[in-house]
Amino acid sequence: MRPAARGAHLLVLAALAACDPLSREEFRCEEAMALVLHCCPAVEASPVACVYAESPVSPYVHTFPAVDCIVGQSCEALREGGVCAWAEAGGTEAVCP
Repeated sequence: MRPAARGAHLLVLAALAACDPLSREEFRCEEAMALVLHCCPAVEASPVACVYAESPVSPYVHTFPAVDCIVGQSCEALREGGVCAWAEAGGTEAVCP
């Protein structure tokens, strides 16, 4: 993700937090996806929707995989660890152990 686009993404996060408090998991997911978009130039859009969804079974259901292993990593580590390939493939498989 280009610096201006990353800044815009973070601005949107701040606005969402002001309007509707994000859960810790949602915020970590958004933070991870911003890093993926920054570090993986071939990835044009976030491979994961970082939201909770209403469910008849439970009030909120995670609709995103665990992404804590992405946050805090260098771009090089993400590329070498297969995170960029995961994102390019659509993020359908689990990326974190």
